[in-house]
Amino acid sequence: LPELDPWDPWIMKFISPNVGKKCKVAAKKIYTELQNGTLRSVIKDNDQADALVSGSVECKYRCMSSKREESVEGGEWINIDNNQTYRVKCDFIETQCFVNKRLTYNNLHIQVVRPEGVKFVNEGPENPSVIIFIFDSTSSSTGFRSLPQTQQILRQFYDAVPFYHNNKVGLNSRPNAFGIFAGRTEQI
Repeated sequence: LPELDPWDPWIMKFISPNVGKKCKVAAKKIYTELQNGTLRSVIKDNDQADALVSGSVECKYRCMSSKREESVEGGEWINIDNNQTYRVKCDFIETQCFVNKRLTYNNLHIQVVRPEGVKFVNEGPENPSVIIFIFDSTSSSTGFRSLPQTQQILRQFYDAVPFYHNNKVGLNSRPNAFGIFAGRTEQI
């Protein structure tokens, strides 16, 4: 099999980063931030902020959970007060911010919450510590170009090994995982 170069000039002609586009920022910088399980809203004035946007800002969040593999369910929306932090104990948190009742920001934060009361098995020869990341709809070449820092950190600190020449056998992670783990192209 050929060794592919993700930076090959033949491929690069199809990649067009939007170089040279400059946007005038005309609003407040409004976003939410999740750090160490703590959620907060951040509202910063911009030097070029439009006076019309300086109205009321409201942010809220909710926990998201999977009901089944094919569906996701959102919890009750909880308001985020300015200058307040919230301890959030769910893995997926959807946030929204509104300026004058108009949606201006929407994000999905992700964290891994360690379950309470669960005893983890110690790592050893019979219980190896292996984590496998499967990126949907991403070829190896695109992955190397799009995620160079992620690739570097995974290899440098976690001894990651890419699965070269692994072909797509289906849509999404599950059927492709069958190809990796069971050598099959479909579920039994």
